Amino acid sequence: MVRITGIMALLALVATSGCGELAVVPNPGYTGWADFGIGSSVTFEGTQDDGRGEVRFRLTQTRLESAGDVVALEVTLAIFDGDQVSAPQVERPWPSGPHIFATEHPTTDPDSKITELDNEVITIDGQAIDCEVTEIVLVETFLLFEAPDEAKLHLILHRNASIPGGVVKFEEVQTTTNSVHKTSQHVVEYHVVEK
Repeated sequence: MVRITGIMALLALVATSGCGELAVVPNPGYTGWADFGIGSSVTFEGTQDDGRGEVRFRLTQTRLESAGDVVALEVTLAIFDGDQVSAPQVERPWPSGPHIFATEHPTTDPDSKITELDNEVITIDGQAIDCEVTEIVLVETFLLFEAPDEAKLHLILHRNASIPGGVVKFEEVQTTTNSVHKTSQHVVEYHVVEK
């Protein structure tokens, strides 16, 4: 089985939970889906390269029925092998509440350097989608085998609130001393169910 590591950053954009150290803020993973009905979905196609070769994939997120003030998503991942596509792997539902700690998400982390760029139009299935474009740079220090290391995240997001989840295109480079992971993905289709 091929492991897609860079995809985790997108999943963090979709559904983030856990603990942090700073103030509680609105969860972008929740707000991107909260206004869409059960069955709304978005499908991305993209590539990831972790230095061992490029992998092409298709990722679909579908809103599920959930209890309370939570958005739950089914995440389906398929890997391309040439022109063939693997059988989709369905991940457990990703629950997402309305709030997170600021440090849990690159768009809310106070250490992120966020720059708003010029809007861009992206065409999805013949429809022109006007996207807000944001560049995010986040550098974090962590311990690796008891020695300090640095991780740098460089992310460019194209967003439009009419698309389930709000993300239209996602380009990410994660760099540490010993590795570079690159992920690029864009929406190829989406389905909106009114709430």
